[in-house]
Amino acid sequence: VFAMGLSIGFFVGGLPVAAAVEEIGATLLPIGTGASDRLIASIQAMRATVLATTPSYAIYLAEIAKRDLDVDPATLGIHHVMVGAEPGGGVPEIRALIERDWNATCTESIGNADVITIHSAECEAQDGCHFMVPDYLLMEIIDPETGVVLAADQPEYEGEMVFTHLDRECNPMLRFRTRDHVVVKTLPCACGRSGPRLRCVGRTDDMLILRGVNVWPSAIKDVVMSFRPDVSGEMVILLGAPGPAIAPPLKIKVERGAAAGNADTLAQRIETRLREKLIFTSEIELVSANSLPRTEMKAKLIEKTYE
Repeated sequence: VFAMGLSIGFFVGGLPVAAAVEEIGATLLPIGTGASDRLIASIQAMRATVLATTPSYAIYLAEIAKRDLDVDPATLGIHHVMVGAEPGGGVPEIRALIERDWNATCTESIGNADVITIHSAECEAQDGCHFMVPDYLLMEIIDPETGVVLAADQPEYEGEMVFTHLDRECNPMLRFRTRDHVVVKTLPCACGRSGPRLRCVGRTDDMLILRGVNVWPSAIKDVVMSFRPDVSGEMVILLGAPGPAIAPPLKIKVERGAAAGNADTLAQRIETRLREKLIFTSEIELVSANSLPRTEMKAKLIEKTYE
C-alpha cells in the first residue's frame, strides 16, 4: 500500500510514479502534497506500508504528526520510505533521522524531468543508487568544468551526469547535461549487482568554493543535523554575492531545537565542526525554534541576499 507524498501535478516524480505503482499491482493512495493531515490519516486508515516523498517532507511530515495530530509516525506501519527529488536520502544524519521517525528503511532514488522519471535507485544494501536503465539511456560522467568524459576505471570517482536517449521518440536528448553532481561506485554491490551505483551530492551550480575548497550544501546539512536535538536540523545558507567562489566566512542560519542550551557555545561548536569536517570558515546565526520555513516540496538550502 503506497502512500504518495509527492506532488501529483506537473512533476516528474508525480503521475509517472503513480502509474508505475499501479502497473506493479500495488495499492495507490494518491494524496500528494498540500494536505499533510489527510496524508497521515490515509496512511493510518489504509495501513500504508510505503511512503514516497522528499527527504525534507519526510522529516516535516513526522513533525506534523507528532506536534499537531498527536500521532507517533513510528507506529503507523510504514516499513519503507522512498525519497528523492533532492539530495538528502543518502546523507547519513538525514537518513538516520527519517528511519528513526518512521521506524522504517529509507532508500533513495534519482530521476530527471528532462530525461526519465527514475533512472537509479537503492537496493536493501543502501550503498548508492543502481543505474537501472542502460537499454534506454547512455550515461556519461564528465568533469563539470572541462566537459571531459571521466573513465570508469577506478573504484570511486565523481562528476556531472550527462545523458543521451536511446529509445525516446518525443524530444530525445543528446548529451544532455543534468547539472546533477554524483559520486560513482564501480565495484559490485553487496546485493550482487555489478553495474555503477550513484550518490547525488547536489547540483553542479549549487556547489560553493571557499578558498579553493569545494563545499556542497548537502554536506553542510549533514554536519548541522549531527547537532540534534540542540538544533532542529533546519538551516539556510545566506549568499551575499554570486557563487561559486565565496569569500569566507560562509553565513549560515541554523534553527535551534526546542530545548537548546547556550546559544554562543552551540554556534561555536557548529562552526568548529564545519571547519574540521569540511575545511571552511563559517559564521553561524542561531534562530528560534520553528522560525525557518518548512516545505512539502524540495527544500531550499540557499538564500540569495544580493540583488
